[in-house]
Amino acid sequence: MNSNLSINQSLIAKIETELVINQLFKPFTEIQLNGTTVDLHNDFDCVKIKHNEYEKTLVVEFTGSNRFSEKVSLAFSEVELIHANFSFDNIPTTITLDNFYRGRFLNSQNELAEQNNEGKNCYYLDFCEGQACEFFTQNVYLSIENISS
Repeated sequence: MNSNLSINQSLIAKIETELVINQLFKPFTEIQLNGTTVDLHNDFDCVKIKHNEYEKTLVVEFTGSNRFSEKVSLAFSEVELIHANFSFDNIPTTITLDNFYRGRFLNSQNELAEQNNEGKNCYYLDFCEGQACEFFTQNVYLSIENISS
């Protein structure tokens, strides 16, 4: 992981890191970062999912539920959407991430593969409320913004 920590004068601490996900099928709803666990399933609510087909990006934004004041986002670059069973413009106010993992897909030769022809990995996002999407991406980034008063 590559991480940078910066604090500006308005007391906003921000951590950004590239996630390197080597293991297949390992859930990444709990992410270890600098000795802290970021539990996207239990401690955060998904409030927005933005897909920009032109810029080939996908961003999933979370806000802390209950005792957490952090804003967390997962950002994916060079995205090729395979399937989504929902409209990105029409998700409920908040949804709960159920599973996020790197997996395999059935390629054009009807074989299970880990990467497409461009070397992109296949990822899956599943939500408790039934929304799900599958996509290829080059990079995965995690951003945490802690707003202190």
